[in-house]
Amino acid sequence: MNTSQPREADVPSLTGRASLYKATGALRDAMLASERSRQHACNEQGGERGIRYPMDYEAQIKEWIEQDAERMEALSIAADLCLPDWCLAAGFVRNLAWDKVHGFSATTALNDIDLIYLDPKDITEARDRRMEAKLRSSSDFPWSVKNQARMHERNVDDPYTSTTNAMSYWVEVETAVGATLDASREVVLVAPFGIESLFNFTITLNPKRPKPTDFRKRVAGKGWQEIWPELTVVDA
Repeated sequence: MNTSQPREADVPSLTGRASLYKATGALRDAMLASERSRQHACNEQGGERGIRYPMDYEAQIKEWIEQDAERMEALSIAADLCLPDWCLAAGFVRNLAWDKVHGFSATTALNDIDLIYLDPKDITEARDRRMEAKLRSSSDFPWSVKNQARMHERNVDDPYTSTTNAMSYWVEVETAVGATLDASREVVLVAPFGIESLFNFTITLNPKRPKPTDFRKRVAGKGWQEIWPELTVVDA
């Protein structure tokens, strides 16, 4: 498996694409309005917006990831670590889906790539920091590594039994989605609440473990509605 980075001429960097996104904001908005107008139709499944999406949401998300060279490279690098029960989660999948449903021509830059796993054999934070340093020495991706076997202590939860279980306690439903690779290097999604909400233009408070104060702070502080203006907040 060739895990070398794509040539600069072939795939823009995350930073470069962020600059492109900011520089073409007005054009992007115009294109988005045109695309929504084109796609809008009477569709009982589409609800108020009436935008048609494949009913097989999982296949669509996988296709978007597989078409993203940088995300596939990040998945390959993470897979080579052979960590137990790992995935790349949070913005890794969520942001890509929101970019796509908004009709953006360029993907939004990632502030970090959240690599999570669950291994009770060594739950020290120092292990995660060593792993981050190793990853950053071999790639330019903004890695953030967290063993979910220790995160329950910070979150005042019972010990998590799996990565999926840990994600089911995250603040927003849409953030609790990840991607991993199976033994055949095929993309597999990890989503305790499913993935349909990624197509609903929503930021949803986790009903299993509601943290309304944290939720409101994150919605305000992350600037999600400035980046993806069609998003609406669902907090009840």
